[in-house]
Amino acid sequence: MTVTGATASLDNSTVQFGKASLKLVATGSTVTIQMNGYPCTIQPYWEWLSSVYLKGAAGPITGTLNVITPAATYSVNISGTLSGGWDRPYGTEVLTADASSTATM
Repeated sequence: MTVTGATASLDNSTVQFGKASLKLVATGSTVTIQMNGYPCTIQPYWEWLSSVYLKGAAGPITGTLNVITPAATYSVNISGTLSGGWDRPYGTEVLTADASSTATM
């Protein structure tokens, strides 16, 4: 995982699933997280729902989630307003013309 525009640490005091959450403290106006792992297997020619759990101060955010296949990058706008609790912004990527069988985020 590569993080730019923020410091990253594991936080076991604020957890949604598992034993810890990724805590980001912004050091710039734009924070980027790139998952540098193995691609996950996907079914070609489908639509996919991407989401992320966020907990932060109540207020507006601007965000994009990207699903990257060998053929293209598909972006979903997750901008909105956080409640101050756990929020789950999401969007749908339409890969119905993409024959790829793997993707990363």
